[in-house]
Amino acid sequence: MDIDICPRCTNKIDPTDSFCRHCGIRVGEVAWYHTKIFVLASAFILLGPFALPLLLSSRDFTRNGKVFWSLAICAYTLGLVLLGAVIVARMYQYMIESALGR
Repeated sequence: MDIDICPRCTNKIDPTDSFCRHCGIRVGEVAWYHTKIFVLASAFILLGPFALPLLLSSRDFTRNGKVFWSLAICAYTLGLVLLGAVIVARMYQYMIESALGR
């Protein structure tokens, strides 16, 4: 008999069960929009922090995985915002210098 592990509570579950007997989470097939590759690709390529609800509602990630990827997405977004701010500041500085003839 094959035994699986619940992604939420990490207790053993029977593969024929639809729900975990310990925590009640639905187990089985994961919808395509809750798969790891889709959630991470949408977070890092398209949506940024707006993909966090997808990540947090996905059963494909463990609790620690959700924390790790949430922090990674927030750090990535902060990095992009800071990079954008640096680019805008340098463009502004260049425009001021060219207007003053330096």
